[in-house]
Amino acid sequence: MSTLRRLSLKRVFSLLALAALVPLASACTDITGLDGELRGEQRDLSRARRTWSSTSISDYEFVVRRDCFCTLGGVAVRVVVQNYIVVSREIDGTSTPIPSSLGFLYPSIDGLFSVIQNAIDTRAYQIDTQYDDRYGFPTDVWIDYNQRTADEEEGYTLIRFRSLR
Repeated sequence: MSTLRRLSLKRVFSLLALAALVPLASACTDITGLDGELRGEQRDLSRARRTWSSTSISDYEFVVRRDCFCTLGGVAVRVVVQNYIVVSREIDGTSTPIPSSLGFLYPSIDGLFSVIQNAIDTRAYQIDTQYDDRYGFPTDVWIDYNQRTADEEEGYTLIRFRSLR
């Protein structure tokens, strides 16, 4: 085989190898860093957390509805927090407590921030959030963790908030 032909074949193989690597290199942004939407969610979350933290509100109550196809989905629950710790959870408008085994479903404001952070960290398929302008807490959260899985979505709608100090 002539030297010119060997050089041409090397060049063709080099170009084919490079062409095969391009899709892999573009996929690395999904592995090594947040894409645009998740980066925006992270920015908004960080800003809201700073706003919430700056209020130094340690005692508060809020009513939240968990939106999901799950136990207590759609039920408004009043959460009372004292000294940053949840001290009670009960169905709003009643004195019916939420069973302690289901308490994790209704976290504090800091816990809601953690839910959102976890969705970002695990690269949930869709994250839609809104935050209170004054205090920074999440007012609306919707997370679809996996596009291909039905009914695993979850959301939180904050109905009322009141500082207890």
